[in-house]
Amino acid sequence: MNESRTYISMSDAAAIAHVTKETIRNLCKRGAIGYETHGNFFYPCKEDVERYAASIATIHASEQKLERYKLELQEQMEQLRLAKSDAQTQLDALKLYPHRIKHIQELLCALIPHLDTTGLNQGQSRSDI
Repeated sequence: MNESRTYISMSDAAAIAHVTKETIRNLCKRGAIGYETHGNFFYPCKEDVERYAASIATIHASEQKLERYKLELQEQMEQLRLAKSDAQTQLDALKLYPHRIKHIQELLCALIPHLDTTGLNQGQSRSDI
């Protein structure tokens, strides 16, 4: 074994990195973690395992931060959808408003000639009409 590096058991490496021994073995075989063998046993480099564990922790923290940001964006999008829906409803109401005024004007214009104004000349009040 190399004296300048510390080599540990697969169980210890798995515990440090919070992964399975098989994952550590695969990382060793791929060259991501330095190791030495003694017989059929792998002995991963402790410093490499710790560096790997720190990288995984950083990635996990970044994923959590991104997930929180995603949820915030989803909430903002929902608020924007609701605001858009409300604005569209108000716009639709405003579009109908001139038609209603025109309809009321047409009704009044049609009713005015039919009003009997002779009753006012005979002393009736407006409430009697």
